[in-house]
Amino acid sequence: MANSRPTGGCYIININDGKLLIEVVALANYADALREFNRIIEMGAFGRWKEVYLEGQDRAGQFIDVYLIHYFDQK
Repeated sequence: MANSRPTGGCYIININDGKLLIEVVALANYADALREFNRIIEMGAFGRWKEVYLEGQDRAGQFIDVYLIHYFDQK
């Protein structure tokens, strides 16, 4: 499968169920990443997911920072 990540720095959305950390999507700009982050929250956890993260990566794919975290078990 081809790498679908943007070639520059990017924003990554991950979901976590307590054991697995899964990368959902990588987006090139913050507005699109924020929109997708909020869409995932609206869809809900389906009783499985504990957290969703929006984090940044630099051009080399190295972690920069976590910008947002949503905990599904907290209202």
